[in-house]
Amino acid sequence: MPSVCLYFKMHQPSPLQQAVLNGKQGNIKSNNESDTSGINRVADECYLPANELILRLIKEFKGEFKVCFAVSGTTISQLQQCRPDVIDSLKTLVNTECVELLGETYYHSLSYLHSLKEFVRQVQKHKMLLQEVFNITPKVFVNTALVYNNNLPLILKDLGFAAVLCEGVDSVLNGRNINKLYRCDGVESFRLLLRHASLSDDVAFRFNDKQWNEYPLGPEKFASWVHAHDAASDVINLYLDYETFGLHKNRESGIFHFLEALPAEILSNPSFEFSTASEALELYKAEEIYNVPQTISWHNKAPDNCIWSENIMQNNAIRKIYRLENLVLGSNDEHAMDAWGKFQCADYFYQMKNGPLNTDNNTSQNGSSPLQLCQTYLSTVASFEMALLQKVMDNKSTQENNSYVTLY
Repeated sequence: MPSVCLYFKMHQPSPLQQAVLNGKQGNIKSNNESDTSGINRVADECYLPANELILRLIKEFKGEFKVCFAVSGTTISQLQQCRPDVIDSLKTLVNTECVELLGETYYHSLSYLHSLKEFVRQVQKHKMLLQEVFNITPKVFVNTALVYNNNLPLILKDLGFAAVLCEGVDSVLNGRNINKLYRCDGVESFRLLLRHASLSDDVAFRFNDKQWNEYPLGPEKFASWVHAHDAASDVINLYLDYETFGLHKNRESGIFHFLEALPAEILSNPSFEFSTASEALELYKAEEIYNVPQTISWHNKAPDNCIWSENIMQNNAIRKIYRLENLVLGSNDEHAMDAWGKFQCADYFYQMKNGPLNTDNNTSQNGSSPLQLCQTYLSTVASFEMALLQKVMDNKSTQENNSYVTLY
């Protein structure tokens, strides 16, 4: 019996802010207040109305409708500070036992590609946050932009995970069914769930594209495409931005009606059901290996993940922030480590990419060019580095003075 597993990515990056030393305490602090307009907008136009709709659908279909959420740590932190009502609504959804929260990197970073030590720190930090706020321990992991290779399960298993969602790539599948549960090379008990890219992007990217030959996309048509998969399919994994509902696609586009009507259309075929990712691990067997020696990512953007490192600006910015790792860790400053983590957010590097951004599905540039965004980023990182260096110098001076007093 094939199942549909819906995954929603909830992520909002923290606003870039200049960093300075905070007086006598010597902690790295922001020198201006956080901009709450962005998180308020996404809460009002997407998170709250979509959460309310999903809760109503869960009740209407008596638990047969189920979804998964991957919520970044920066998003949870901003919601806790500015919009606790959204946190409460997420807690209500989780308590239905029809909603599963997934593990990810706390800062929605590309740390897996640049620092495994930092990657582990962020995964553990995010895991602890889910335990603290929602009283759950995630079993399934989704990496930023679905970055994956054969080494990832080795790390994730030691961190307590049983499976990971990654991209279903034709060249890796080599004609095999994308809608199956797969094993990984080297970790027998670990499982791989593969994103169905075309069906996911039909909603996330093409839903309101009037140039698309399938426009308009209604729930009946979409469900018929799902039902067209034969009985050999196990789980159809649909992964998209939660902000698709109400933000990337406004209410007038009909996107909320699409979500509201989708469960009934999918369940109209008794051969199909909804499941969470963890339920899929229990329902289906993994018989074949999905072997990925070369790194893949969202939309299979090549081994070098060129969407974030296709030009000099992006590469310079990425190298700059990760070169600060030893300096940050040596500061023993939790505030500095948090600021450094925020700088690693993948959104910043995406905004420096060549050509126009797909602002329909990503953070807007606010009229700035990639060069201007890069300059702002590097300038902000430079102020952070100066604050760190000042802290190290102050600590060294204090240690020397203490040593002098002891010797005297």
